[in-house]
Formats: sequence, structure tokens, C-alpha cells
Amino acid sequence: LTFIGILIEVSLWCYIGYFFGQDPGDIANIIKTILLIFGVITAGIVITLVKFRASGQEA
Repeated sequence: LTFIGILIEVSLWCYIGYFFGQDPGDIANIIKTILLIFGVITAGIVITLVKFRASGQEA
């Protein structure tokens, strides 16, 4: 799970760099960035739930 989380973070940072690399300060990119932040939060919640379920099954 740790390696998967690292891969997800790296890919998310690549997307963020891609959006910022197009037109920094553009309204559309600001909206995309906000959506990405919400996506990161959602992914973090999902990963935490998966970890809790995995630890629960192991125990």
C-alpha cells in the first residue's frame, strides 16, 4: 500500500506540474488545481479506509 500511495502521489504531482506548465494564473488552471486538491483529499481518505479494512482483515 505504501508503494501504491507513493505512485499515486507522484502521478498527481505530475498532473499538477502539467497544469501549471500550460498557463500559470489562468482561471481554468486554477479550477483544475482546486479539483486536483479535492481529488488528493479524496484519494487520501480512500487510501486510509483501505488501510483500515486491510488491517481489520489481517487481525
